[in-house]
Amino acid sequence: MPVATILLWGKNLLNNWIEPISAIIGIITFVPILMTLYEVKFGRKYKYAGWFNQVKNSTGSRPAIFIIDLKPNADIRTQVQKAIAADEKLKSIPNDRIFQVCRSEMLSPKDMPDLVSDIRTGMGEIMKSGIDTVHLFYAGPVSPMAIVGAEFANCCRVILYQHYQGEYTHRGPVKHI
Repeated sequence: MPVATILLWGKNLLNNWIEPISAIIGIITFVPILMTLYEVKFGRKYKYAGWFNQVKNSTGSRPAIFIIDLKPNADIRTQVQKAIAADEKLKSIPNDRIFQVCRSEMLSPKDMPDLVSDIRTGMGEIMKSGIDTVHLFYAGPVSPMAIVGAEFANCCRVILYQHYQGEYTHRGPVKHI
């Protein structure tokens, strides 16, 4: 067979068979890529929003309230009580499941061991009570909040309430459980 015939036969094979097959394979693989892109870009966002709303509206089967007030010369208890009174689900939490850690003076580095001990004591009381959800009201500097987060890391579900324009508002769960 001459070389020209082999090249012509190869060109016909490429044009008539391999190119259409590769186009079909390309179209077939493009569909899952689009589906994955949609799932990553939009699907997870909608699923997360639905989950967040579900968690936001659920107080848990044995909820508790934990108030951590580290603001000097300020008592957030009245603002927290207003937030509790405004929420029907929080209103039903009995007083024996409301825990509080507060400091009336500015925190210094030497106060941190005592603060950690008080937070751990409060966490111990919460765990002994069989609590499954903690509604956390926090006021104070950011660095002790990292300690609070570390203490709650292996605990139950934590719902955070943030002080905003004179009142506490629901911000949702701290972590995904």
